[in-house]
Amino acid sequence: MPSARSRRACQAGPIRTMRGRRRRTAGRLRSGRVAGFSATDAALTGFRIVWQRPKVLAVWAPVQFCLSLALTLFVATSAGPAFPQTMSLMLQPNPNPERVATLAREMAPTAIVLFSYVLITAAVINGAMNRAVFSPDDDRFGYLRLSTDELLQLALLAILGVAFYLATVLILAVVAAIAGFGPAGVLVALLALPAAIGGLIFLAVRLSLAPALTFSSRRVSVAESWRLTNGHFWPLLGTYFAAFALRFVVFGLTLAIAAAAAGIATMAGGGASGAHRSELVTVSEVLAPSGLIELAISAFGQALAWPILITPPAVIYRALAGGGPGATGRGLA
Repeated sequence: MPSARSRRACQAGPIRTMRGRRRRTAGRLRSGRVAGFSATDAALTGFRIVWQRPKVLAVWAPVQFCLSLALTLFVATSAGPAFPQTMSLMLQPNPNPERVATLAREMAPTAIVLFSYVLITAAVINGAMNRAVFSPDDDRFGYLRLSTDELLQLALLAILGVAFYLATVLILAVVAAIAGFGPAGVLVALLALPAAIGGLIFLAVRLSLAPALTFSSRRVSVAESWRLTNGHFWPLLGTYFAAFALRFVVFGLTLAIAAAAAGIATMAGGGASGAHRSELVTVSEVLAPSGLIELAISAFGQALAWPILITPPAVIYRALAGGGPGATGRGLA
């Protein structure tokens, strides 16, 4: 038969356990970081970096302008009107397949160069934005480098790009196959498509810390992002949505200002404001004062949008991994 002391211990055990749980929960609630990070702080990181070190914009904006000018001139000389013609054809109810195929062949070399450009510039920009978070004092050249860090980012982006491309192709193939089974199949496909898109978003959010992990650990790391983001999907999605909304507002305003300035420059030069084409499909349009003004203002908006959209995952990773067993990389407490 149990003694009085053992009975009291058994009765007190659950009480102590519940008290401990309440204390831990209260501590998390008082800290305001139930998810392990502050969504507001993470979403506003880009503005904070620019506010604290405004000189970086003096590097980012000219770099973005030069890249945009070179890319636009390349597109104008290599593809020219093929891009807007293709877009207009795709918007038609019944586009001519032969014409679309001809334009696709004309644009293929340009598309390959554009894809390479996007991949390389994304790797360099990702490296710079992660450096701004993990090594904020190392701000020479606006955090921009061409180093091993950028090569690792390039390898990571190539891996993720191929993975998401294959996943998208597989999903579209499955949806198309389902839609082939008559009206019922079309209905099922219409219901399955949003779920498939949601699955891709879920995958993107769960792997969103991979660039920060790769930069901090100095090795390509994807699987660790899946582990760290476990149980944090909704806070992460909310943070990224807020950052994307802020980026949309900033970039939208700069585009509106750029279009207005380009229109004013066009009219000042003796042309009609409607003659300005935002596509900039010819070399003369690119190098016209209105085209250069539009590119310059847009470059400033794009440079400001870099940290808004790219730095939140780095801040979140530092918060989630900073005190954990894997806290051995750069910039971790």
